[in-house]
Amino acid sequence: RVIGVTCDVLEGALVGPVHEPVPCGPGKVAWLKQKGVHPALAVGNGDLDFDMLALAEEALVVTPPDAVNQLVREGRARGWPILTA
Repeated sequence: RVIGVTCDVLEGALVGPVHEPVPCGPGKVAWLKQKGVHPALAVGNGDLDFDMLALAEEALVVTPPDAVNQLVREGRARGWPILTA
């Protein structure tokens, strides 16, 4: 159950452009909605995970101990748990 970039495969080789939506940033939410998935839990470690975390019923931010980025600030403001590793 991993969201990843997909494209066509021809004779065992990846070919052509990647399929839309590209699951990066807001594209993660577009992908989930396209599949009819509403996540119970989303775990993210960077700013490109924000939209997915905001969509989920529960969100968890994973970050290095000293990191203070937009996702950490927003996670604190929203009361999301922050796991430092």
